[in-house]
Amino acid sequence: MGKVLAQNNIPQEQQIQQQRMDAHINTVRQYKPKEYPERITLLVTEGLSKQMQDSSLGLANLAAQGIEIHKLPGEAASYLGEQVETTAQRLKSCLDEAQNKS
Repeated sequence: MGKVLAQNNIPQEQQIQQQRMDAHINTVRQYKPKEYPERITLLVTEGLSKQMQDSSLGLANLAAQGIEIHKLPGEAASYLGEQVETTAQRLKSCLDEAQNKS
């Protein structure tokens, strides 16, 4: 059975994926985040941190009580791969700290 093509000869499945991506992009562009009344804890990989001018990923101005950044070793793909144990330990530490404060 052949692929179903739309009028412009692009497979229908590809057109649907593009429509979903366009809708997602439009939603992200329209989103206006509100200030968070507490402190934000952010886990970010060293690789991403080096790529970004703002290691807070733009969240610092949204955190009423500041932002705490924890840099994880590796890149985006490795923090849940070969670095998963380090990530889990850091996340557990952050969660324990947050629970002790409440």
